[in-house]
Amino acid sequence: MSNIKTKNIIISTVLVTAVLVLYAIYTVFSYQNNRVDEPIYNYGCRGNISVESIYNDKLVTMNANVYFSFLNSHNIIYAISGTATMYNEKNEVIKKQTILRNIYYSYRVESVRQHTYTLNSERIDVNAIDNIDNNFASLVMFDSMFKVGYNDIVVIKPKTENTILISNNQSPFMMCVYH
Repeated sequence: MSNIKTKNIIISTVLVTAVLVLYAIYTVFSYQNNRVDEPIYNYGCRGNISVESIYNDKLVTMNANVYFSFLNSHNIIYAISGTATMYNEKNEVIKKQTILRNIYYSYRVESVRQHTYTLNSERIDVNAIDNIDNNFASLVMFDSMFKVGYNDIVVIKPKTENTILISNNQSPFMMCVYH
């Protein structure tokens, strides 16, 4: 009887230990894959953005500096300063406007594995020298950068220890570097 009792105790101990180890592995794996409220980085990065588009046979460009930061588990700031320029067929400047604004976004993680986020513009602080009109802005900027309450879906993907690549569904538009 003593041998049977000892075997039962050993088997019970092994089973309990195995269950605890499997539960610990599950808990760690589940936590790592479901950390949707944690930002990729907790400090700001800087980058440059260049956009070119054609509108009614006119070249439209935007060149700007950007500061991007997860402020907390639900908010992002996107500060942009630069110029948008429209050229005619002879490559002469026919319109040039300044961009200087901070866009405050709330965000929701759509896919942890694909690094996909939905950004909703909650507030836009436009500096006094920012003179880009909404029609012109729509040629080179996301709607959420000049209209409060608009959503954009972006991919914010870590590339190295101190860089992220920010893309929309068409192409990357900014490499952001942390210092």
